[in-house]
Amino acid sequence: MKKYLVITIIIISLIITQVLATEHYDSFKKRLNKNDVFYAIFEQKILDIEDNIIQEAKGELWLKYPNLCHIHTINPESFFISDGKNLWNYYPILKQVMIFSLQKKELKNIVILTDFYFKPIYNKSYQMNKNDDIFIFIPKNKESHLKMISIHIDKSGIIQYFNLWEKNGTQSVYELKNQKFLKKEDSSIFKFKLPKDVTVENFSINI
Repeated sequence: MKKYLVITIIIISLIITQVLATEHYDSFKKRLNKNDVFYAIFEQKILDIEDNIIQEAKGELWLKYPNLCHIHTINPESFFISDGKNLWNYYPILKQVMIFSLQKKELKNIVILTDFYFKPIYNKSYQMNKNDDIFIFIPKNKESHLKMISIHIDKSGIIQYFNLWEKNGTQSVYELKNQKFLKKEDSSIFKFKLPKDVTVENFSINI
């Protein structure tokens, strides 16, 4: 199951108390909030400590700031959808759905591709640095399995790529293609309809 969670992976929303870090955060947030719906096709590679490819995946995503996302991963197929209140993680091959509340503590252990598109719910969890269009996040929690996350997002709000480094030496690389902003995207893309004959693990109190 950990591999499935890794595929739907990535990134952050945070508040840092230092003045410089706060400026970086404000700049990062402004870039996220440029347009309504961000769409892209993504390709993911997981590399071992010697940079050998150990897993690959691809799919497409829709993001809307704040709190809305839809990620469809292909082979193995999975769906990760936030409707603004809950996160729905669906694996057709397993006939399994996991549901999480955006406010519940279980989210602290889930790193998702669109974490940074959510309102700050991980306050003071990361140290933040910036190098031109690259934003770098370092977890403050020593028990975190992540060592560092970097996100390349330009001033127009286009995300080019992002990388995650884990403490065990593995690295997840995400490249985005065909990026565009959708002005009139159907809001139903952020709604999840529960399929029949699936096992539901409900960790949410907001269903």
